[in-house]
Amino acid sequence: MPNVPQYIFGMHDQGGEGLMLNAGKPGWVLVTAKASDSGGDFSALAGAGLGAIVRLNYGYGSDGTLPPSSQYDAFAQMCANYVAGSRGANIWIIGNETNLRGERPGNSDSNPGEVLTPDRIAQCFAKCRAAIKRVPGHADDWVATPPPGPWNPETTYPGNPGGDWVKYLQDILNQCIALGQPPDAIALHTYTHGFDAGLVSSDANMAPGFPNYHYHFRAYRDFLGVIPGALRSRPVLITETQPADPGWWQNRKIGWIQAAYGEINAWNAVPTNQPVQALILFRWERGDNRWSISDKSALQDDFRAAMQNEYRVPRSVSAPQPAAPSPSQPQPTQPPKPPPPAQTPSTTGWCPFAKKRVIVDNNWDAGRSGQKVKAVVLHVAAGPMTAVFPTFNNPQRLASAHFCIGKDGSIEQYVSTDDVAYGVGMKYANGQWLNPRGVPCKPLWTGLTPPLNPNLHTISIEHEGQPEDKWTPQMYDANTRLLQWIAKQSNLTYVVHQNLIGHYEIDPADRPNCPGPNVEWERIVADANGTPSPQDTLDQIQASANEVYQLPINVQSALVKFAQVNKLGCPQTDEIGFAVSADAYICQVFSGGIVYVKKGDWGNVQSVKKPQDAPTPSDPVASAAVAAAQQVKWMPINTGSAFYKFAQANNLGCPQSDEFEFTVDTDYVGQVYVGGFVYVKKGDWANIKWIKKSDQ
Repeated sequence: MPNVPQYIFGMHDQGGEGLMLNAGKPGWVLVTAKASDSGGDFSALAGAGLGAIVRLNYGYGSDGTLPPSSQYDAFAQMCANYVAGSRGANIWIIGNETNLRGERPGNSDSNPGEVLTPDRIAQCFAKCRAAIKRVPGHADDWVATPPPGPWNPETTYPGNPGGDWVKYLQDILNQCIALGQPPDAIALHTYTHGFDAGLVSSDANMAPGFPNYHYHFRAYRDFLGVIPGALRSRPVLITETQPADPGWWQNRKIGWIQAAYGEINAWNAVPTNQPVQALILFRWERGDNRWSISDKSALQDDFRAAMQNEYRVPRSVSAPQPAAPSPSQPQPTQPPKPPPPAQTPSTTGWCPFAKKRVIVDNNWDAGRSGQKVKAVVLHVAAGPMTAVFPTFNNPQRLASAHFCIGKDGSIEQYVSTDDVAYGVGMKYANGQWLNPRGVPCKPLWTGLTPPLNPNLHTISIEHEGQPEDKWTPQMYDANTRLLQWIAKQSNLTYVVHQNLIGHYEIDPADRPNCPGPNVEWERIVADANGTPSPQDTLDQIQASANEVYQLPINVQSALVKFAQVNKLGCPQTDEIGFAVSADAYICQVFSGGIVYVKKGDWGNVQSVKKPQDAPTPSDPVASAAVAAAQQVKWMPINTGSAFYKFAQANNLGCPQSDEFEFTVDTDYVGQVYVGGFVYVKKGDWANIKWIKKSDQ
């Protein structure tokens, strides 16, 4: 495992580590190198308790941070050779800001160079990571993808015509997962537009074009918001930060560095946030006055002041998984590794009219690794429905489906449709498909995409009974209802043997009679593609409410009761924990102010005005409550909206979501309230309706 230091402090380039060691706050040092070099000795850094991060480049300038795609294999071997020749380092970043034109191979004033699209990045990264993991002693190293340059739209490609840098990162990560080489750590960059400490916590957004993205330091939050679920436990390393155009580093102590580390520490203090392990200042070396720190004593003093705080590296990071060894290469025996952390099922993708029965996490994978559902697979359970859940809930079976339909028309769901069930697993090796027993197969389904496991882009439905059984009318009705719901979620129009298939079409060797010879395929497709019944439409409207984040509101809590008595309106956040000295407090933002209380002292709830309505309070607890409230997003509440007025007239309580758009049989607008789901067809505001939530 890499040497992970105690603190989040860090410096780009060697030479500035003495500031951290003298302060007793060993942090991170980032070094850049050409992969063609012979290696580096970083053992002195590791011996001092510092974490060494090495960014490996193919070259600089027109050579490109990564090589031309024809040289990816050779570059991967260069990286492996550099790792093998190095000491004291086990964290590697492959390339840098690949969405910038100036980082492309072959770029010049007259030539844009080879565009580094996400698929090329993923191909290059997968080769490099696998090669590094094969180096003896480096199987558990962290290998990170190149950090994108925020606010740079120069790299466009199909699916991202505007050069969205956040989507660029998301696409890279998803494609790495799909190739079986997920990054072990996430590298990011973030800056402010100007040398102003206040910009660190600014929520100012971009100009038109990207209005939902932060324009300053909090751009890191935009990146973290799209990390795939499979990588949510990975360490995050911000490997460059500084004030940038129009105002770069200046030799003045204005608190910018203190503010930056305070911002990250506050982010890490929220348990639901993916923590940041490193914030690395760019940079120590001289050469360009805009970013050198070694010649600016005031900045060094600011750094020392920041290090007066105990901003420690969060320890809730799982060990990344080593790459699979090459079958042809003998591998040394490895000691047993601790089990991976428990997966959390997706909160979306649950059918509102199915009985939810979540199974053990050995038998499904979180997320779909960037793949979209393109087919539904029908199965037969070869037994009673009562045996299905125990089978899928057995951690030794490594089998599951998303749903099962009983002979009586009942529907059970075991895995979210946004997660992967183990229903039709296949492996592609040496030009052929192998089923779970390793038997070569010739699948009939033309939708397979080598080498992707078909589980990644299919939904599996089991059906009670034996292959020779005929389905009951109740089974057909339930199957139709479920397929129509899936079609709306996944944008499918069913065609037999194309996107509605049997298990036998994927594994004809071991599943030749699954789901069975008596299944009426044409009837199923005709019914599933037909017009949903009014009840089905209501079910899908209700399901749409389950797909959005709903603010938890505990109407019995001391904070909510205090707000009601004092006419402070509805909650805009969940309860937020914070501390003053050694005392624990909680606060909550309401329309009319911020309510807070010392834990356990529920009889002394107090409130303070929001920062936009009053100056910062002098009371230290009230001030801390305001600061804590500013660290989280506030749900907007429009008391003048038609939805809000309708909800109050029907005693539906406070909103739990913002207004959002969705589509069932037509386009709708909806909003979730404590007492139900309010919705209306777009443009038909005179006919607002509401329905109970699925759990009411």
